[in-house]
Amino acid sequence: MKNILAFLIAFTFFQLVLLSSKPAFPKYDYILGQKLTEEDIEPPDNYDFQVFMDEAEAVQSVFKGCDNVSVDNITLSPEKKKLLEDRLRRELDGNTFTVFIGKSGEKIRRYAVITDERGCFHPITFITSVNVDGKIDKVAVMVYRESRGEDVVRSRFLFQYKGKSVASPIKLNKDIIHITGATTSVRGINRGVRKALAIVDTFYLHGDRDGSTGTPYGQHGKLSGSKGTSLFSQGFGALGGIVEILVATVSERAASDAFKDVLNEIKRLEKVLNAKKKGSEVYNVNRKAAKKPTKCSAELAGIIKESIGYSRISNGAFDVTEGHLEGVIQKKTKKVLDADHLNKLIQEVSYENISLVMKNNDNFVEFGNKQTNIDLSLFSNGYIVDKIIETLKNSGISNSLVSFNGNIRAIGNPPEDKAWKVAVPNPFNGKESLGYVQLTNRAVASPGEYEAMILKGRRELANMAGVEMKKHLGNSLLNSIVVASTAFEADALSSVAALSKMNRTMVFTGKMEGVEWMNLYEASPGSLDKNESDGMKDYFIPSVETISVHRDKPSCAF
Repeated sequence: MKNILAFLIAFTFFQLVLLSSKPAFPKYDYILGQKLTEEDIEPPDNYDFQVFMDEAEAVQSVFKGCDNVSVDNITLSPEKKKLLEDRLRRELDGNTFTVFIGKSGEKIRRYAVITDERGCFHPITFITSVNVDGKIDKVAVMVYRESRGEDVVRSRFLFQYKGKSVASPIKLNKDIIHITGATTSVRGINRGVRKALAIVDTFYLHGDRDGSTGTPYGQHGKLSGSKGTSLFSQGFGALGGIVEILVATVSERAASDAFKDVLNEIKRLEKVLNAKKKGSEVYNVNRKAAKKPTKCSAELAGIIKESIGYSRISNGAFDVTEGHLEGVIQKKTKKVLDADHLNKLIQEVSYENISLVMKNNDNFVEFGNKQTNIDLSLFSNGYIVDKIIETLKNSGISNSLVSFNGNIRAIGNPPEDKAWKVAVPNPFNGKESLGYVQLTNRAVASPGEYEAMILKGRRELANMAGVEMKKHLGNSLLNSIVVASTAFEADALSSVAALSKMNRTMVFTGKMEGVEWMNLYEASPGSLDKNESDGMKDYFIPSVETISVHRDKPSCAF
């Protein structure tokens, strides 16, 4: 089943950015801290989900004039599979096929095979019917997923397959007319047609199957219903990173619709949280709040309030204004290099300069110093994950995993498993796991590049003569893995662990319900030390295994 899931992950990605990778680990669904870049994703507009007929409609369309239709499932032995592969001159995915058989009375009229063949980036689902004389009666596309090349779905193109047999070349520019801009899609249709002809010829017309062992189609039910839950995935660009979503559902349409809803939600969040996006709420607050109280949404006010709370429990180690400090100092040091000015800047850039007030049921934020700006990167990632989960639930999705910049939240479970399994890499060897965190309706987070950037900036300032840095500069902590009920909470607490001196005891977690953690330290060069909460053993399962974040990006010349 894992191989099937990997195939679905490789080919059923949608709309904005498309990822295509086969997980290199059989036991895990994801890797904690796995970072995606533009190199991992497909061009943004490759996917266009178009359904022309469902399975029942397809079966009805090719068996007109037949009294009944049965379904015959073929499981190939290694010898039979090799025979078919040799005949087709290519390897086949899987070793099972379903053949539909249409009869009038007891007399077989024709056979049909539904197949998925990859076009440029995505599979094309279509049905091919074959008469008892071995010649094609009809080819009809059921689902087309490409954003271009859709001329292959038109009846005037598909009609040219009628009458073809195993003796026909069925090759582009030989007996099949080329379509400009759809070369790969045409080749995909050709492959599927040749496969359907070979199956019917090998096992029925010149084989030992007489069609008598099939199950009546009405009793068998639709294939789409018998396939069970499948895993679909989507990648989106968001706030300088890539959000990746895994959805387990029985319906590709449900997954596609949910991903469209998520895309709209991400666009909305960009308008609220992206400090670099002109016109966003955070952008406007940073421009105006030092001059006067600036109105903001209840959503942004709530996020700022939560961030101030985490700043307080960490004694300022976690500070939503600190990310802005590096940029301020870079500008100032071009003119002023003395320690007095730098020490003053360090004091001025502080969460304590943020005030939240409510007037007439409206929220306002005000900065007590002109150098103060907010940068929500420390835990907006977790907030974004939570909002995507909320959107998926509202779209009818109950089984999903969402990952963004080291923050993961899962609901429900993946196909054929009780929990989502997230691999924890070995800090000394990223190609090997220490084990996995199992999640069901929980979140897990670890510090990322942003926390590392802040610690690096602190150390650089501390090395400047006369500069007084009271904040944590980093220690032997290699990673902090926090499990919580929301990604927002897990994100914030893992950041606090990375940026404070309290990560040995994690006292700031206090009596937070449902929070568990595991911190990894370098005891000595190359030697790992672990400190964890009592309940972390319920989530973390030690298991050393080779892992890889490598992704094969698909390409297509059309």
